Amino acid sequence: MPAPLISICITSYNHRNFIKGTIESARQQTFKDWEMILIDDGSTDGTLDALAGLQDERISIHAFAANQTRCVALNQTLARAKGRYIAILNSDDLWHPLKLEKQLEVLETHREVGVAFTWVEMIDECDTSLGVAQHFRQPNQASQRWLNHFLSDGVVPFCHPSALIRRAVLDQVGFYDERLTQLLDFDLWIRLCEHSEAWVVPEVLTYERILSDRSNASGDRPDVWARTHWERTLVYFKALQRNHPRLRSALRELDPTRATQCGFHEQDSQASNHD
Repeated sequence: MPAPLISICITSYNHRNFIKGTIESARQQTFKDWEMILIDDGSTDGTLDALAGLQDERISIHAFAANQTRCVALNQTLARAKGRYIAILNSDDLWHPLKLEKQLEVLETHREVGVAFTWVEMIDECDTSLGVAQHFRQPNQASQRWLNHFLSDGVVPFCHPSALIRRAVLDQVGFYDERLTQLLDFDLWIRLCEHSEAWVVPEVLTYERILSDRSNASGDRPDVWARTHWERTLVYFKALQRNHPRLRSALRELDPTRATQCGFHEQDSQASNHD
């Protein structure tokens, strides 16, 4: 049996109330040649019970006996994935039916693009719209400019569950860093932009859920602020260690003096493209 073109990777943790809707939004895609790998990361709310009776030969469900963190679970989905492209979907978020079709058209047409994103609408627990997320409503630009943005702003401009990633580029840059919880996607976007172009489909095709109690992994809470600050330092340190030519150019554009102080020199022949 030939491998599917797209692998949809989902990790779940205590999302019993949302998981069936998430899966159904994937099943309703106009593009049908996909597989889904779902790993439940030790849920205690009966998430697996909610999936009982789900019959779709394209979907495989696995479960950890205890929580091992989302990064570990995501990397396990990637290890099982067979598709040429990887789609990330959070277990409480939703997709527009045309999402995969429109992103695939970009990736199949533009070989230099390693990852495609979409614009995003925020929704609450009842699927009511909270408005379009303006920080994800990004224009298209070269990866060099995205790297400038990453270094100068530090804000993640792409929505994780909107991503469709070219597997060949993902294999080149490596999977998720399992030390990270808050900025696992930010770290990956930097690495992808070092090696390929990024594209944003200028349509709302992803719906990201915001919980009123702020219990989202990225919720507005003191523990999230503190961990994000620490992880941003680690992500930047890793980037400096890789010393990729595109990142060197971005840093020199922003601050030539600081680039020299950080050792970002064109003649540095020991630059590494790996973590």
